Amino acid sequence: MPFQPSVSTVGVLADRFDVLDAAMRVLLNAPASSMPSPRRILVLQDALETADTAIQGEVGGALGRIAEHTGFVVEPVRFSEIVGEACELKVCNLNGLRDLQTAEFQSTVGNWIEACKPELGVTFSMAYGNVQKFDRIAALDNMARCESLFRQINAFFTPETVICFPTTPKIAPRKGSLNTLEAVMDFYDPTMTITAFSGVARLPEISVPLLTVDNCPVGLSFVAGHYQDEFLLSAVKRIIS
Repeated sequence: MPFQPSVSTVGVLADRFDVLDAAMRVLLNAPASSMPSPRRILVLQDALETADTAIQGEVGGALGRIAEHTGFVVEPVRFSEIVGEACELKVCNLNGLRDLQTAEFQSTVGNWIEACKPELGVTFSMAYGNVQKFDRIAALDNMARCESLFRQINAFFTPETVICFPTTPKIAPRKGSLNTLEAVMDFYDPTMTITAFSGVARLPEISVPLLTVDNCPVGLSFVAGHYQDEFLLSAVKRIIS
């Protein structure tokens, strides 16, 4: 994937938490320091309701084990409570991140595709059609909405607050199954509804492989406020240890 300055992020994959922590210390350029325990652990209800029923059940079980192990009370929260207005979680993608991502893709990759005419896969061709029709002027309001959402979401993060939700609403699709527009939208619409929350608010996120559905791994994500990376590392270590 090409790097898109406003929507791309640094990611670290690790099979042990200590490896993740060590790698992130290098990227953060910060030695380990004493961090407070999380005071509030909230579960984002909108994201949970977006997920398939089997994933919802696994999340409930994982949160129950976390509460029993740590003594933390996991509280529900709705997206409308976080931003302080009546709106749905999907606005993060539909009225925020999607237009920003499309504009940057158009700028970083679009010219190369038009000039070099590479062979495009079926799924990519369907998505690229939206890029070709993208109107930057018409999208300016949504780009401003993206910044507004960033401020509203981060204003909600009082000190020592962690929000969790299923990393993905569905298990990974079988190879070759996303071969129609309906199949593509059925997978990507709910997936982007959830993932755009961290993206639009620029939140550090750690996905922990605590869930399994049909022998497929499903992560449980934890996020903290913008620039609260070190606190999130410490909080997740305490939650899962």
